[in-house]
Amino acid sequence: IWVWDRFFVPEIKKIEAGNWTPDPYGAFPGIAGGGTDIACCNKIVPKDVVDKVMAAREEIIKGSKQVFGGPLADRDGKERVAAGKVLGDADLWKMDWYVKGVVTQ
Repeated sequence: IWVWDRFFVPEIKKIEAGNWTPDPYGAFPGIAGGGTDIACCNKIVPKDVVDKVMAAREEIIKGSKQVFGGPLADRDGKERVAAGKVLGDADLWKMDWYVKGVVTQ
């Protein structure tokens, strides 16, 4: 989920105060940066699954799990990120493909 108020309100306050500096991660604030989060879970989701999702969330926050880490292939099967590599910010800016399972109209 996108929770921009957690990211933008503090950033706007920094701008107003005159002490804003660009974030080293550009416009991609992750869970720890307040821009995104995981909406989990409906009450019908089993507790063991909720626990796995929330454990993965914590790994993402700590930086030990890379969401854009390879191997990643697009929905047509073409490798986009090799095993052991991580998609960098510049690549995120120009990302024009979807991973397998993403359905668009």
